[in-house]
Amino acid sequence: MRIVSLPARQSIQRLLGEHLKKRPGLWLFISMMLVNAGNYGFNVLVGRWLGPSAYAEINLMITLFLIATFITSGLQMSAARAIVGSNNQAILTMLRRVAWVCGGLSLLGLGLFAAFWQTLFHTASASPFIILGVGLACYYALGVERGIAQGCAHFGRLAWNFQIEMAVRLMGACVFVGLGMGVAGATIALSSSIVIAWLDSRRSYATVEQHRTNNSIQLQMMLPIIIHLLGQVLINNSDVLLVKAWFPAMIAGQYAALALIGRVVFFATATLGTILFPRVLRSTQHSEQQRLFWQSIMITVAIAGLITLLCKIIPQLILGWLFGEAYLPIADFLWLYAVATSCYAIANISITYQLAQDRSFGAWIALLAGSIQIGVMSWFNQSIHQILYSQVGVMLGLLLVLMLYEFYRARARQKFSKSRVI
Repeated sequence: MRIVSLPARQSIQRLLGEHLKKRPGLWLFISMMLVNAGNYGFNVLVGRWLGPSAYAEINLMITLFLIATFITSGLQMSAARAIVGSNNQAILTMLRRVAWVCGGLSLLGLGLFAAFWQTLFHTASASPFIILGVGLACYYALGVERGIAQGCAHFGRLAWNFQIEMAVRLMGACVFVGLGMGVAGATIALSSSIVIAWLDSRRSYATVEQHRTNNSIQLQMMLPIIIHLLGQVLINNSDVLLVKAWFPAMIAGQYAALALIGRVVFFATATLGTILFPRVLRSTQHSEQQRLFWQSIMITVAIAGLITLLCKIIPQLILGWLFGEAYLPIADFLWLYAVATSCYAIANISITYQLAQDRSFGAWIALLAGSIQIGVMSWFNQSIHQILYSQVGVMLGLLLVLMLYEFYRARARQKFSKSRVI
């Protein structure tokens, strides 16, 4: 029985398509929510099938992948800035060369020193490091191609590429882990998704890089972006690596699951920064830039507040349902991780806004906060409880400093405007 007639269904599809064309940022946001859900599905799948101890190892591979994202995101944001500049071909060519050099170094670093990494992190095999290196060889180049699409606000193409990466990763995990290949199989799925996404990006974005506008771009603008992303790596990933090195495999695996769920706040709102950055770049009115900024802040606060509340009310249900009973001993700490991540998610919107306005204060403060976080955790590491409270304290401080800075700057601008009128 046909519930919706063909003409009605075509009308709905046409209206939806027109709406998404008018608001491509909304399509990217929805798409990235699906991508994040798929990536979480990948983690949940391997976490349930492999158990806490083995999951600690695959989470180590994922964490190293996220650390590589520091370079990839820097190249992506630099390409996004370059695409709105004149004579951008030279810069894009340079970025692609840098990407392949970084890819080659990552492959050599992980491949040649695989035995060293195995000893350092107490893993069962060295092969996952080599497999990950193969994927990272293409990952940085993928960032450049995505940055081109982001700079041109081609959010539909960008969303499709992320969807392909997620789908290959999830299906690959089902196949390779299901065949009993364990951590190596999950790492093959991870690296395969990167390579296939890069191949798709080369096909999809081939015509994007010819875009031109009248603004100029300097290579020095890359420095604040790099500083911001380095701070992001330290804040988001240092705790997992330190816990893996300091605590037993069982506790490290449980903490990895805790961190994965807690970081859903950041990944659920990161797309807002992706959309905010090019729109602020293209906006010439300060009032419009402020509107975009506070709109992004409000949405981030709402999403972060809801997720944190759920982590506080039903932590056992969330962790048990996603990962199983083996991970429940750490469930009561879930809300603390969500609080720390919520603070950084809000701070990240402020930092992205500043970068789009050629301001680097927030990037340097985030780098300082990431360094302080490592120092505090190194001092207070007798328990997971101390690790989490260290992060919460540092992230609250970071958010407070950034918000006070924005309020002070807005007030100073108002006073300056009034003095000019008088």
